[in-house]
Amino acid sequence: MTTYGRMLNLLAILKHIKADLKALAAANTHDPKADALFLQSALEINTMLKDLEQRKREILQEEPQYFAEELTVQPGTGGTHDARTAQE
Repeated sequence: MTTYGRMLNLLAILKHIKADLKALAAANTHDPKADALFLQSALEINTMLKDLEQRKREILQEEPQYFAEELTVQPGTGGTHDARTAQE
């Protein structure tokens, strides 16, 4: 797998972690400090995601051949599926 493919995997993983943190914060009604920690972590991950998405756009402009790889990378396994669904 190329470095670009690894970056796509990282993007998908971070998006899942961010969603999990938000779900934890929403489910936690007993500890406001934990909620704040979950949400702060989600914000930090969001910053990382924005940076990686910007870099991804730059790479696709410089090296358009990687667009095909974006459609075939499966997060965490190196297998195939449409990576666009993993970005939700």
